[in-house]
Amino acid sequence: MTLEILRERGHPTEALRSKSWDEFTVPGSPPIDIVVTVCDQAAQEPCPLFPGRAVRAHWSIEDPAATEGTPDEVRAAFARAYEELERRVRRLVELPLETLSPEEAGQSISSIL
Repeated sequence: MTLEILRERGHPTEALRSKSWDEFTVPGSPPIDIVVTVCDQAAQEPCPLFPGRAVRAHWSIEDPAATEGTPDEVRAAFARAYEELERRVRRLVELPLETLSPEEAGQSISSIL
């Protein structure tokens, strides 16, 4: 359902795949600047250690995969999650991160609703 929602909104999905966090810890991997957890269960777990000093934040977003109901209700849950993430990411990219300390950045990102 996630891929379907992404395609409907014009995102190319051909090269997308699920990745393990450890792909980002090997030499030559891209640096991680910000880690945002979105699942309340994941927020209670210790984040993996990423090389460098990644800013950590949490956004509580209802897990659409946990939705029970009709196909239309499940689709609506995935659409809501997409819309909420899109809204928050738009606000994230507007933050003046280069002027904030890591602590301020984490607090600012976490407070995005």
